[in-house]
Amino acid sequence: MEIKGVRGYFCDLRIDRTTVPNSFDFWELADGDSDGTPCRYKFGILVNFFGTFITTGRLPVDDMEYGEGYINSEDEWGFFDGSYSFSEIEEMEGCTKSGGLRFCTDQNRKGMDSDGKIKQRPVCNRV
Repeated sequence: MEIKGVRGYFCDLRIDRTTVPNSFDFWELADGDSDGTPCRYKFGILVNFFGTFITTGRLPVDDMEYGEGYINSEDEWGFFDGSYSFSEIEEMEGCTKSGGLRFCTDQNRKGMDSDGKIKQRPVCNRV
């Protein structure tokens, strides 16, 4: 994925930011009107969560008071082909292996198993 000229890695799940190595910047994206288009990013999105964007470059912050940036047009963002595990990303970026990320589920402590069934579990799970 690329936003405003900064390439990074997108995941449509919340990631426990404490498991993201310091060599990466961590951004959460918000969906404007549930139309599948990200419209803003910051370090924590509560409403209209679209996904997590991990970068090795810094995204510009448009609103200093709220620490967020805006995606104003289709030209400012896009996806690239490819799917990678986090260990592959760390290897490509030349980072120290961190032991994986934890993907967070909703506040009701429900998570999706790989078989697609909803399971009761802790808020975050290491992957």
